[in-house]
Amino acid sequence: MVERLTDRLADVHISLAYMKGEIDELKLKLSVKLDIEGYTESTSASHQADENNRNVSGHMCRNDVSGVSLEIHKTLSDITRRKENVVVCGLPERCDTTNQQQNDEAAFNRLCEEHLSVKPSLSQKGCKRLGKLTDGSHQPRRLLVHLTSEENVSHILSAAKSLRRSDDAYIAKSVYINPDMSPAEAKLAFEKRAKRRAKAQQTQKAKTTDGSTARGAAC
Repeated sequence: MVERLTDRLADVHISLAYMKGEIDELKLKLSVKLDIEGYTESTSASHQADENNRNVSGHMCRNDVSGVSLEIHKTLSDITRRKENVVVCGLPERCDTTNQQQNDEAAFNRLCEEHLSVKPSLSQKGCKRLGKLTDGSHQPRRLLVHLTSEENVSHILSAAKSLRRSDDAYIAKSVYINPDMSPAEAKLAFEKRAKRRAKAQQTQKAKTTDGSTARGAAC
């Protein structure tokens, strides 16, 4: 329960980080509009004209706020929807598009039966390949898998770590199961991985330098 609440809190933080940029952009646009209106107002045009301008500005501001609220709602709804999906990378794809969804569902089920300790149940939406087929490409497209619950997603993501120890060399090297993330989430996750790799490289470099120094001192 605590882990699920932590995950949801992390999702909210990601959404807020994404929306902050949108809100800042709207604020900038509104500020520019107000500056232009203030510059073009004449000192003695009329109080009625000033009042009309303020009404227009207030209306525009309310519209901007409504737009931001709608974006936040859409973003949170999208995150909730994605919580019941996973994305499989590297799962072989048949060239024949006849009954493709059934073939992909069978391939996913076979992957779970032969290489994982769990067999999650698919929702009625089943599976779907992402993107378009490219002529001459031997790289399988990512497979979006719709499951019946967040619990199923949690189980399969935990079990997916064992794929790296699979007896099948292709599975161990090329097949990955990841959460279904929005573009904003994927970008933040990539940045976090890059920071972890950079930190690990710095730590390893520091250890190597310290080891070299110690050996030099011993000599």
